[in-house]
Amino acid sequence: MRTSVYKEDPGFKNFVFRKYEIFLNGKRVPLCITADEEEGFVLVHEAGANGKPFWNVLMTETVKACWTGKVEIRKRDDNAR
Repeated sequence: MRTSVYKEDPGFKNFVFRKYEIFLNGKRVPLCITADEEEGFVLVHEAGANGKPFWNVLMTETVKACWTGKVEIRKRDDNAR
């Protein structure tokens, strides 16, 4: 399965990360943009210790990173919160 918040991406699903949680090598991935279980990667916003995304020097977009490994896309259990 592939999910993304980008409309141009083939895995685009509106409000996808409200419905699913993304895990990479067993650890939850915050600030995920795109995740692909078959290709084994996640595209994320890089963030500081405060959890807020880093911005580029011109402050025009966030800094992104692509991480690889075992990706799991799990349906969010709203009752567990």
